[in-house]
Amino acid sequence: MTDAANQDYPDLYAMTPPPHVDLPATRETAAAGTRPMAPMARGIGLGLEEGRALWVSRFDFRSADDMRRVIDKAAAANFNQIWLQVRPAATAFYRSALEPWDERLTGRLGGVPDWDPLALTIQVAHQAGLEVHTWLNVYPAWQGTELPPSDVTPTPMITQFTNLYGDQWKQWGRETGPMGLSDSYLYGSPGHWAVAERVLQVCRDLLLHYYLDGLHLDHVRYSSSLFSWDPVTQARYAADRALEPELTHPEWQRRQVTALVSAIHRLIRELKPGLALSAAVWPVYRRKAAWTWYPNTDGYTSYCQDSIGWLRQGVIDTIAPMLYGSILGPAANTPYFEQVVQAYAVETEGLSVYAGISAERIDAAEICRRIDITRTAGLPGQAIFRAALLDPINAWEALRQGPYQSATFVPRPQSAEVAL
Repeated sequence: MTDAANQDYPDLYAMTPPPHVDLPATRETAAAGTRPMAPMARGIGLGLEEGRALWVSRFDFRSADDMRRVIDKAAAANFNQIWLQVRPAATAFYRSALEPWDERLTGRLGGVPDWDPLALTIQVAHQAGLEVHTWLNVYPAWQGTELPPSDVTPTPMITQFTNLYGDQWKQWGRETGPMGLSDSYLYGSPGHWAVAERVLQVCRDLLLHYYLDGLHLDHVRYSSSLFSWDPVTQARYAADRALEPELTHPEWQRRQVTALVSAIHRLIRELKPGLALSAAVWPVYRRKAAWTWYPNTDGYTSYCQDSIGWLRQGVIDTIAPMLYGSILGPAANTPYFEQVVQAYAVETEGLSVYAGISAERIDAAEICRRIDITRTAGLPGQAIFRAALLDPINAWEALRQGPYQSATFVPRPQSAEVAL
C-alpha cells in the first residue's frame, strides 16, 4: 500500500505516514551452511490427492524438541501440511524485524530465544515430506490486561500505533468506544490503512526470508457484529456512501477485509508465485433459515467475512471453516456437522474447502467419522485442530490406521498453480 491510500482521509493522517521498517536482505532459515529444501516426496498412493493440514498453535510446543516430536507424529500419521502459528497478536515465533519475539519462548516479550521455531519447523518438516504454512492472526494486535514494557524491541504494534494514531487505529464499539486491554484480543480496525499496511509488511517479511509453502490467515474478520465505529471507518464510509448511496455499513466493512485478502494474494503472486493462501474462517458462511439449531450469526453478516466470495473471486486458494464443537454447536452432533459440510460443498462448487475438525470435545473415532463425511461430500481436504489435543485421545494412531493410512499429495488449487 502506497501513500495514495491516505487520500481517502488526508485531513486525518496528513502528518502521520505509515511506520517504515527496513527489512534485512537475508535471514537464516535452515541449518547453517545449508540451502532450504522443498518437502521430500514420500510413498504416495497412486493418484491420491487430499489436503491434510494440522494446526500447530503456540500452546503446542515449548522447545525445539517439542516441535520435532509434533512433526514426527504428523509425518507418521500421514498429514501433509503443518499450519504453524507464528503471529498470535502482533508478536512473533520467527525472527522478525517488525515485531517482538513472543514471551512464551523465553518468559519475556522480545527476549531472544536460542532457536527459531519457524526455521526449525521448515527444516524438519520438509525433510519429513510435509509442507509448512505460516499461520497469522491478522487483526489481533495485543492480548493482555497490561501494556507491554517500554523497552521492548522491536516496538510492539500497540505501542507504536498508539503513539502515531492514538486510539483511532483500534476497533471501536458504537457505544463503548475503542477496544481496551483485556484477556481477549485487541483488534486493529480493517478500515485503517496503517493496520492493513502492517499486515502486508509482515507477510512480505515472511515471504522474503523463509522458504514457505503458503500463508494461512486467521482472525481475518471483525471481532463481532458490534464493531467497528472508529473515526477512520466512519469518515471513509461516509465519503464512499456519498458516491454510492445504497452502500451499507456492513458491506463497506466486508470490502475492507476482502481488500486486504486480495492484497496479500497479489503480494504472494508478485514475490513467490505458486505459494498457497488459505484462511481459517467462521464455521457458517451464511446461516440457513432451516438451521434453527444454530445461533442467528454467521461469518458474512456478523463478522463481515466474505469467505466464499474470496474463493469465487480467486483471491484465496483455500478456506478452512472452523467446524468445532465450541463454535458450531453441540460437540457430538454429527448431523449438524454434516449439514454444514454439505452446504459448503454445494455453495463452493468444487473450489478448495478444508473442513476444520477440532479434537477439543470429540474422540478419535468421531474425528475419523467426520473425515469420512468430508470425503463423501467431495471436499478436497481437512484441517485438524490442534496438535496437542490429539495426544490424550490417541488420535495420531487412529488416523494412521484409519482414514490417513495411505499418504497423499497436497491438492493444488487452480489459483495456486503458477510457476510451480
